[in-house]
Amino acid sequence: MDRSEEPPMEASYVIKRDGKPASVRFDAITDRNQALCSAAYGRHLSHVEKRLPAITQKVVRRFKNGMTTHALDMLTADVCVAQSTRHQDFSDLAARILVSDLQKRTTASFLQTVLRLDSVQNAEGLNVSRLHPEFVGIASRGAAEIDRRINFARDFRLTYFGVQTMIRSYLLRETGPQSAPVERPQHMYMRVALALCVGQPDQKGHEAPEDLFRKRLEFAFEAYDLLSTQRLAHASPTIFNAGTKHPQLASCFLLSADDDLNVVLQVDKDAGMISKWAGGVGMSLSRIRAEGALIKSTGCKSDGLRRYIMKLNSSQLHVNQSGFRPGAYALYLETWHADIFTFLSLGRFKDIASNAPDLKYALWTNDMFMEAVVEELAARAAVARGDSTVEAESAAGDWYLFSPDRAPDLDKAYGEQFRVLYRRYVDEKRYERVVKASTIMTEWFKTVAQKGNPYILFKDHINRKSNLSHYRTITNSNLCVAGGTRILTDKGQLPICTLVDREVRVWNGSEWSCVTVRQTSLSAALVRVTLNSGATLVCTPEHTFYDRFGTKIRAGNLAPGTQLEDVSSWPVVDGGEPFSCAYAHGLFCARQTPVGALLDDSTASLHGPPLGADKDSRLRWFEGYCDGSSSCGVQLLDGPLVLQTQECSIVELNFLRQIRLLLQTLGCNTRIWSGIPTSHFGCRGWRLFVTKANLETLVGLGFSPRRLDLQGGRGVRLFDVKTRVVPQVVSVSFIEIPAPTFCFTEPLRGRGVFEGILTGQCAEISIPSFHEEGKENEAEYGTCNLAAIPLASFVLPDARASNPGRARVDWEALIATAGTAVRNLDNIIDINFYPVEACRRSNLKHRPIALGVMGLADVLAKFRYAYGSSKARALDRALHAAIYYGAMRASSELGKERGNFASFEGSASQRGLLQPDLWVACGHLSENWEEAVASETGGKIKPSDWAELRKSCSAYLRNAYVTADMPTATSSQATGQNECFEPFTSNLYTRKTLAGEFTLLNPYLLAELESVGVWDEEMRQALVLSGGSVLNNTRVPPDIQRRYRTARELDQRLLTLHAKARNPFLSQSQSLNYYFSAPCLRDALTVVVSGWKEGLTTGCYYIHTQPAAGSAKSSVMLPAFSRQPSSPKNVEDSAGRNSASVCSTKVCEACSV
Repeated sequence: MDRSEEPPMEASYVIKRDGKPASVRFDAITDRNQALCSAAYGRHLSHVEKRLPAITQKVVRRFKNGMTTHALDMLTADVCVAQSTRHQDFSDLAARILVSDLQKRTTASFLQTVLRLDSVQNAEGLNVSRLHPEFVGIASRGAAEIDRRINFARDFRLTYFGVQTMIRSYLLRETGPQSAPVERPQHMYMRVALALCVGQPDQKGHEAPEDLFRKRLEFAFEAYDLLSTQRLAHASPTIFNAGTKHPQLASCFLLSADDDLNVVLQVDKDAGMISKWAGGVGMSLSRIRAEGALIKSTGCKSDGLRRYIMKLNSSQLHVNQSGFRPGAYALYLETWHADIFTFLSLGRFKDIASNAPDLKYALWTNDMFMEAVVEELAARAAVARGDSTVEAESAAGDWYLFSPDRAPDLDKAYGEQFRVLYRRYVDEKRYERVVKASTIMTEWFKTVAQKGNPYILFKDHINRKSNLSHYRTITNSNLCVAGGTRILTDKGQLPICTLVDREVRVWNGSEWSCVTVRQTSLSAALVRVTLNSGATLVCTPEHTFYDRFGTKIRAGNLAPGTQLEDVSSWPVVDGGEPFSCAYAHGLFCARQTPVGALLDDSTASLHGPPLGADKDSRLRWFEGYCDGSSSCGVQLLDGPLVLQTQECSIVELNFLRQIRLLLQTLGCNTRIWSGIPTSHFGCRGWRLFVTKANLETLVGLGFSPRRLDLQGGRGVRLFDVKTRVVPQVVSVSFIEIPAPTFCFTEPLRGRGVFEGILTGQCAEISIPSFHEEGKENEAEYGTCNLAAIPLASFVLPDARASNPGRARVDWEALIATAGTAVRNLDNIIDINFYPVEACRRSNLKHRPIALGVMGLADVLAKFRYAYGSSKARALDRALHAAIYYGAMRASSELGKERGNFASFEGSASQRGLLQPDLWVACGHLSENWEEAVASETGGKIKPSDWAELRKSCSAYLRNAYVTADMPTATSSQATGQNECFEPFTSNLYTRKTLAGEFTLLNPYLLAELESVGVWDEEMRQALVLSGGSVLNNTRVPPDIQRRYRTARELDQRLLTLHAKARNPFLSQSQSLNYYFSAPCLRDALTVVVSGWKEGLTTGCYYIHTQPAAGSAKSSVMLPAFSRQPSSPKNVEDSAGRNSASVCSTKVCEACSV
């Protein structure tokens, strides 16, 4: 700097943005702040406007000569935000100062900003731009229109916390996190919109034809408007990486480690690659053998999970998320695993050298375990009341732990299939040890008291209520049959295992229906069901049958004597392939002659009916069999044709069963009997009866045997026998050896004919997600793409509204925004950069997306509804119903436009079932939910709309999943709305994120206290002293006290009831937190068990507690839990303990938005 330009030493000066010094005129600070307080930048800041001279005086006292103008702006903002507990206006002015400073340091031109980022060089002079050439081309081609549409005034809508978060985490910089941001918030929003809506999988979006380019540009501008007005928020990885050379835009990746060293090491590497590109990792460890298990190849014993988890802990710390935030791994383990206690203890901060406290942990919990917990708690309570004995208590709650190498496939099974497999392994004594279920929960809570997790998710609820079965396991489909099962198709009775991934037409009992056959498991527990007709079916215990009244019954629950639904009519199957020498083949089969010795052709290898042959071949074969069987007789008037085996053997019985299946393809239903008195035939064999009516059907089709006289003369009247009877269960038996299973989804009636029996079929078919040794090219890692809707942005003032806040929801805009979000998220799937191939494979197959929410507490504050009240829960439900409706409608439209997701066949949607329908089927949602939603939305979503949605989604659907409520820890601060669906954690508190610490005041409470004239310095100090609580403050009206109870002051069961209200409209799950003033096992178990009984898919995400003074209270008397949920009214009226909000956990999670 030239000395001639230096100001006098005694003068106050600053360094301007061009590097030159300038004298300071402190009145200019007041003038600038005066301008920023005006309504031109949003709300008029009248409260702080009166105090601007005082703010300037504080700045002057802290001023240092030679400060840059940027530093002076930061100092002024700091002075303002330090007084934010006095009034919201102070923090709003601080936000405007930050935005003003940022805009002065950056250029307005979007293209110039892009080119500046594209020209970044390192110290060696090499270009190190992160931007993709396609994106630069898009920005160049659309530069003029982009600059016309971008609106920098919207930057001033951001809160102080939001601006800080933007600068710290989201805005792109030239050389790294320590450099100054090059982007403005509006640049960032436009970058994301252009990348998602104009960018293409072939990376040639900038080269599209002019009309197509302009159309995509309009889509981008629509998305930009939603993003920049805080009506839509994309996930952090999407914002970090949109428009870059490695556009890894997905948030969640679900990995599964198989019990093989190569796979275990590969999964560790894959997790690191995912974390490098800003993805959060969830990893299932349930297939890894337990500590002490034998390693056959070396003869050594396994170290189990401990050392592998410690290795993962180091990997997470080593690889951060694109330099923006630490890596985030969440590990899942099922409660039957023998290393469960090690798993639960590794997350504790004690003995850190031998633990792994930086990871997140989760329990994947099944119904049997929860039942064992409840059983033990009830037994303890009974003893405490004197209603039971200690001996009875000691027998309750036993839980068996297994190593997956000795007890395979427990991780693959759920529901009844899991029960059968678990009990079998117990009977075979394959378990490693027996514990009480409560000991697992006690160890769980010891870790919860320190760090807020492990999370708890309910495996069975998740699977039963999924559009597809949960893709973390290899298979979770249950309504399935063994591979040799023959199904009735328009080509004959064909083994189901030969039809995998083929589209076939099956008989549903009354008509032909098109389905796709799928393999649904590699190994599943099976039962054998035998009927009085002689038919038998090998299937999973959860395969469905229908009784004669239409009631659905699982195979495992069938009782002898149960009468089943029968086929209304049997078809005549014309299809099939010609079968040479059919008559001769049947003749030789009847005489039990070795066919190969007589027939020298391709039919010689088949000993039995040609079930897949054409109609003529089947008739000719049956003619030959009847002519060749010495045990055939015919009653001329009304008696049956009787086919008799020579001995009572299973081989002969199975042969007759095949003939029965053949006759079904010719329109005839027959019956197999045994135990007929020997005087009639001289042998106690099996007999198949064909009625006279069926004989007439066969003759009408051309049945004309050569030796068997159907016209009379050689028939012998045998005896009277009733052949037309209702199908009835004779027995159900367990099969010892598991086997692969197969099934299909029949969309018209939900039925199919298996081994000649009309039954139900798959409601949900799982497409495997796994990583096993030797199958690397088939491995799938579940991947999901997230966004959230800031709900408060859709609340409008309405003087005519009946609610206390005189507010209403703009339902049409909310539904439309959900549709736009779906289009954006679906685009992400195609343009995304996948860190590993298994992620790409899974994402393209299922195309899952997750649209969540933020700002529910803001909405309730605007409506003046108390969190947990019946009106608040109804509004919560309606908001989620509208988002689900809008998302599914858009996904169906995209399915018609672009094609369905690859695993659409067999999904619940394809059967015409929506997410709430699955909840109704499980008994966790009232059947009149459609009318309730119509009432809550003012008729904007009617029952007829849902019916139309079912119809459209049964034909077209682009995405397997569309909604989930994920954490929104960072992005909710950028939008200025409360996190996710959480209640306010306090009304005055310090928020901690990667951007720093900020003291916030609840603006809604402030406005109401001002409106009733009680906001003053005394109230401010009282609020500070109470940690943000207004409960029991006599100056605060009771209604305001009730509505502004903080998270810990609420009865936590209210959070469960809210979760139940919204959960039926979530395709996946929700990150449900609970808040307690002190660590207490009793309280934690109460909410977890209550949530399980209510059918929630998540038991708990974090359990937030204040730090305990001593050890966790794990030895308290555990309560009994009623099967009936508590009265919502009683829960609503109760309040919890009063405390300030103190978070015991980190903010940044694996799947946060």
